[in-house]
Amino acid sequence: MTNRYNIVLIILFTIAIYLPASAQGGYSISENGLDFIAEHEGIRYNLYNDPAGHCTIGIGHLVHKGNCDGSDASEQEFLDGITRDQAFELLMSDVSVAERAVNTYVTVPLTQSQFDALVSFAYNVGSGNFKNSDLVTKLNKGEYDAVPGELNKWVYSSGKVLPGLVRRRSDEGELFQSEGLATGSSRRVILTLYVNNGSASGPAISDALVIGHDGSGNRFRDTTDSNGVVTITGDSGTWSFKASADGYETNSWDQEIANTCTKHAFLQKSLGGINFTSIKLNYISVTENSTRGINFDYIFKAQKAEGSSHGIDLNDSMNLGFIAFKTGLAVHNYHLWVNLAPWDPDRIIDDQINQSDVGRIMLEADLQMKKDLSKYWNPCANETGKACHDLLDKKHKALAQRCTEKFPGEIKNIDNIKFYAVTRQEILPDKVYAYTNGTQIYIINASLTIDTSPILDHSYFKVVNQDNSTLSKGCLEELNRSLREYCEYNLELNKQKILPYVIAEVNHEEKYEDLREVYVALALAQWYLSHVSPSMDIFQRNDSFNILKSQKPWSPIDIWRQFIDIYNKGDYICWKNTTNGDRTMSRSYSGGGCRFQSITDHLVEINEMPPEVQDQVKRTLSEGVIKDDGETLFGKRLYGDIRRPSLISSSSSVSRSNPIEPAEKTHEQKAPVNTSSQGQIKHWEKTFGGGGDDLSSFVSQTSDDGYIIVGKTSSYGSGYDDIWLVKTDSLGNEIWDKTFGGPNNDYPGSVQQTKDDGYVIAGTTVSYGGPCLIKTDSSGNMEWDKIFSGGDEAKSVRQTSDGGYIIAGKNSLNGECGWLVKTDSSGNRIWDKTVGADLNGCRLSSVQITKDGGYILAGIDYYSGLLLYKTDNQGNTQWNKTLGGASDYWGLMSDPEVQLTDDGGYIIAFIMPEGEKDNRMLESAWLIKVNSAGDKEWDKIFKDEGSTYSRANSVQQTSDGGYIVSGRIIQSGKGSTNAWLIKTDSSGNKEWERIFSGGDMAKSVRQTSDGGYIIAGDTWYNKTNKNDFWLEKIGSDGDDGRQEDAR
Repeated sequence: MTNRYNIVLIILFTIAIYLPASAQGGYSISENGLDFIAEHEGIRYNLYNDPAGHCTIGIGHLVHKGNCDGSDASEQEFLDGITRDQAFELLMSDVSVAERAVNTYVTVPLTQSQFDALVSFAYNVGSGNFKNSDLVTKLNKGEYDAVPGELNKWVYSSGKVLPGLVRRRSDEGELFQSEGLATGSSRRVILTLYVNNGSASGPAISDALVIGHDGSGNRFRDTTDSNGVVTITGDSGTWSFKASADGYETNSWDQEIANTCTKHAFLQKSLGGINFTSIKLNYISVTENSTRGINFDYIFKAQKAEGSSHGIDLNDSMNLGFIAFKTGLAVHNYHLWVNLAPWDPDRIIDDQINQSDVGRIMLEADLQMKKDLSKYWNPCANETGKACHDLLDKKHKALAQRCTEKFPGEIKNIDNIKFYAVTRQEILPDKVYAYTNGTQIYIINASLTIDTSPILDHSYFKVVNQDNSTLSKGCLEELNRSLREYCEYNLELNKQKILPYVIAEVNHEEKYEDLREVYVALALAQWYLSHVSPSMDIFQRNDSFNILKSQKPWSPIDIWRQFIDIYNKGDYICWKNTTNGDRTMSRSYSGGGCRFQSITDHLVEINEMPPEVQDQVKRTLSEGVIKDDGETLFGKRLYGDIRRPSLISSSSSVSRSNPIEPAEKTHEQKAPVNTSSQGQIKHWEKTFGGGGDDLSSFVSQTSDDGYIIVGKTSSYGSGYDDIWLVKTDSLGNEIWDKTFGGPNNDYPGSVQQTKDDGYVIAGTTVSYGGPCLIKTDSSGNMEWDKIFSGGDEAKSVRQTSDGGYIIAGKNSLNGECGWLVKTDSSGNRIWDKTVGADLNGCRLSSVQITKDGGYILAGIDYYSGLLLYKTDNQGNTQWNKTLGGASDYWGLMSDPEVQLTDDGGYIIAFIMPEGEKDNRMLESAWLIKVNSAGDKEWDKIFKDEGSTYSRANSVQQTSDGGYIVSGRIIQSGKGSTNAWLIKTDSSGNKEWERIFSGGDMAKSVRQTSDGGYIIAGDTWYNKTNKNDFWLEKIGSDGDDGRQEDAR
């Protein structure tokens, strides 16, 4: 061999030959086969509804489709039930149809057990489904080993996996693979022909090695003679066959055997000119060699292109398989998720994979799935979508009519009732069929599915064009019942009419090929981690983590922007003209994503690897490249000279009270320090971060004129995301930093300096299960922490006059509601209150202590928009206001911040969804001023001219009576998300604004003691695709020394 491509090829052919005693006729099911069917169908002597809801009796005898309800005349003869003999008579009659189907459509010989298994299958799924199945197609090609895997695909009824079908398919597969004589007392002989292409002489194949077995331990081994003829002696005589360049030719053997031989054309002698459509890493093995070193074997299987396919780049695709495998080793499987959503570009991909090729491919597949779902749902795009929307419209009108009839006079018009159903689709593992033996695995087939589940607490109804306060409680309850029925109907339509198309595309279309390659490689990696001991692991953690980063830089935000672009421009929108000249709009949008967690839970292991597969593996590893029936296999052995430690550390013991000090930090100054004419420092800029994502949430000036910043970090600490507290001096130089958290994700809401010059942090810990409160001393050392049961999130905290704390957040014990908690000075809960339990779903994000000792709370109702609650000092609601800003897509709403104003009122920063223009969604930063009773005095919308996206995150009243607002904006024509600062007068009129370059986001702003402003946020300025904390100090006029950005 001179290189991996210019070699003498060894080509592998596998054929099935049967040696019958006589010519074969039609097969019949055996008594064992009938008993097998009866065992799985069960015997019922009276009418019943089967799992699919059809009227049945006896041993699965279908009386008629639909429930047994006396409406069909066919039920009459069975009303008194049947006997056991009658049940088997019906079975014999019914099974004859399945027998004919198997005899007609299967063209290769079968053993009795194989025939019985196929009849059971055909009887269960119907002759038509049997005829058109991939199982029959593959079996007729001689792919007997594919049958169990194909059987296991038929376990669904009405879109749901039925445990009974899972057991039946598994038993049918075992019956099919069981030993036994073929019908007509024939022996099945599997022959593998090894042909040395380099020594082929003329049209015949000389000196070819033939190895065979008959499934009962009898093995054959011979070589072809000079004419390419091999002679095999079996139980019933001697047969010969000839191998030639045109395939196999008969020579004095039974014609029935000749009919079972599949023609094979020889592949080319080299890879030149072969076009491949896919290549997957499908085999790995770990063994110990004689020197106590470790052998790691791997095999890629490439599929030859058919038709006009343009094929793939072989080297790039093989590299992708390896990268995906090593990513799977380096990253815990619960980090393997993505979820494109229009409302939050920061949470579309797990931080652990957001620079990897695996993450990119999963995000691209998620985007493609959403396009495909929209394609089939869109009534303007295809008949399937039109039919589904017509059915939904019919269902909507029927439910609305029912409501108006039950409560006459309350609903003015059925068109006033609007139902909104929210579903979530995820690409998930389906089944992975594999031969496994010790520390080797050979994947036969791996399929993906799309799972959908209703999010009914996020689905809602509206009654428009009338006063809803007049609706009775009974009417509202009926509307809720109708909403649930509408959602369930929508879900069923999705499962039956839409998902089958998209699932088929995910598993077979070229556009998802990279995802399928990643999926198989991740399956192997997860199997490796669960089966290979640390002493046998040749991969080192550092090496693997270096591979995680994509060699071709990419940004998750770029894919998110593609999604937003098509979302806004109308790929998911269908406009229709009504009969009265109006236009109506329907938007087909799905939540969800792609998740490859716990793939091994879906592994169907076949513990015995067939001899022909073992031979195939051995030769591939020996020769490097072999070809077989349209597939080419590439294999290699890697040697590990010494035993190495496990890739993933087994230690999970982390001290919550002793944060891990960062190993390396980057604290950079992005712009020159600027000073005033008196020499006083006027503005500066700092960043803080490491190799991971570091996202700030909140900033405040401290009593020593320095600053305290809180956020989350994946660069430092003990878990994936930990709470990160950073203290700086007045010039932004770090004095100290601390991390808090456990092995999972932990993130903060806000921080406040306490009366003793320490700090209190409100946050949420996934590691330890709930909302948390952390108290530190003035140096950031933790004094105590509390985790509260009964809640989901803690978003905002303030110290109260008694030295205790008030916390605002969310709980989901009785549907999603706002949550208010009061503690003593040691964090012990005194009382808690649920806020907004009467709403369809809400959360609180901001709390302030009012002048009367009570509390003002801001949050959102998912379907009404901005909420404002005023309570007394015991958390009892005194008044509440819904101020608007609702979106049909509740996730587009950000968390509002509320602050007290000097006149006793309140100022709130939020966003305003502004509907659509030219088929594009518009939303803008929104500032709202209310009086002490919560009544709106004025509001202002802020946006850049022509922009489609702006958001207000934080607000504070300034010393001159005006307001400072921080947020982010996507400028028209620029695309990037930038930090944004707005200064207004006391009436909300804009005085100046600052747009910061560099892909920044301004999360929090506060006026400083010198009249300037401190801004905390995130930046990508220093590195690609990873965020750092960003801290900037600017003057009172908004100047930071970069005049080109000031307006």
